[in-house]
Amino acid sequence: MSLIVAFDTGDTFTDIAAYDLDTGTVSCAKALTAYNDLVDGVMACASEAGIDLGKAVLAKHGTTLVINTLLQRSGAKAALVTTKGFRDTLELARGNRTNPFRIDYRR
Repeated sequence: MSLIVAFDTGDTFTDIAAYDLDTGTVSCAKALTAYNDLVDGVMACASEAGIDLGKAVLAKHGTTLVINTLLQRSGAKAALVTTKGFRDTLELARGNRTNPFRIDYRR
């Protein structure tokens, strides 16, 4: 069994989804986000879904923790200082996704 695994650590919940390359089945689970150790939430999801992360050939991670903190204005006061020509650094990380839902897509 070879798995492609994706997980998202969110503000309230951590989600996981795994695609079995051999059988074509998908497994999903959700658990509370563990703020003291975000890996705990991922491991809880994997356990609930019966996913063996040791069989993963590819793992993708996403998070909404940062964007939620910015939107809710609940984080520490901070500033982003950049040099000339790099003001769009944050946007560049999310740009040019011509195929955002293809598992095998590479930039």
